[in-house]
Formats: sequence, C-alpha cells, structure tokens
Amino acid sequence: MKFKHDQFVFTRTMSTLSFKGRASRAEYWKFVGWWCLLAPAFLFTVTLIGFYTGRGTTVPSLLWIAFILVTLPPFIALSVRRMHDTGHTGWFVLLPPVNWFFLLSRGDAATNKYGNPSDFGR
Repeated sequence: MKFKHDQFVFTRTMSTLSFKGRASRAEYWKFVGWWCLLAPAFLFTVTLIGFYTGRGTTVPSLLWIAFILVTLPPFIALSVRRMHDTGHTGWFVLLPPVNWFFLLSRGDAATNKYGNPSDFGR
C-alpha cells in the first residue's frame, strides 16, 4: 500500500463534511493519525501562548475549544463513511463498542448500498 499525499489532500478537501459514500480503513486511520499528531502539538503551542502572554488558561482553553469544534464535524463525517464502507448505517458511530469493531474491520470489497469502494489506500 503506497501513501499518496496528493490523493489524501484531495480526498480530505472534497469530502470533509460529506456523510455520503464510503471511506476505507487507510483513509480513516491516516486522518486519525494526523489528528493525533496535530492535536498535542496545537495544545502545547496554545498553552505556551497563554503562559507567555500572561493570559493564564483562558486563551488556550478558547483556542482548544475552537480546534475541537473545527475538527469534530469532519471526524464524525469520516466515521459515518467508514461505517458505510463496512455496509452498516452511520448511526453505529453512536455506539462506541460496535463503532470500534467496525472501524477495525475490513470494508466490503464490492459495491454496497452506500456506493463503490473508496480508491484511497487500496
């Protein structure tokens, strides 16, 4: 499996808030991986900003809340598309144990009721 950065950026840009279609395991876990790298770096940076500006925790807290509000909708949409890839309704995102099972499982290789398989990472 070869990582194609341009394809990743294009896919993220075109389907950021789309709840339709499917997302492969590779697409999902690459997004999660990038988020896990960016979130601590962002939190560290805003904490330093708050410390050095003398604003305490107010500014970092507001910036962290803004970061979560900006990244949560695409994360939910991607999770719903990941459920679609396994042939299940996106509502399973609301059930964490079931959600994790399907996020880790292989998607349908053929076309299902949610569309054709994602070309990303296959």
